[in-house]
Amino acid sequence: MLSVNISKFNAISLESALNYTLYSQKLEKTVAAIARYAIKCLNEKIKKENMSEDKVVEFYLAKCLLSISANPIWIQSSNKYKLDEDYLYIMLKKYFYQYTNNFCL
Repeated sequence: MLSVNISKFNAISLESALNYTLYSQKLEKTVAAIARYAIKCLNEKIKKENMSEDKVVEFYLAKCLLSISANPIWIQSSNKYKLDEDYLYIMLKKYFYQYTNNFCL
């Protein structure tokens, strides 16, 4: 089961995001596209309102997880490779770092 957990996301190190095991190129591309769109939406939201770091992460995770949770590629990959929320969070953190250039979280 997926959930929005800000502290879990913030605890993921850059090293973890760099060194996780890639199981599926399709899943990687899917998560990258979802994360890229979430960051685009986040940037629009930040232009309109001032957001704390926790609110930024909460928005990003919620936006990504809503798209990923019903995605057939995630469902198939998570079942086939026994992937869990922790693995998904590491992938999402990698793309958060990559698309926001924010390495401080």
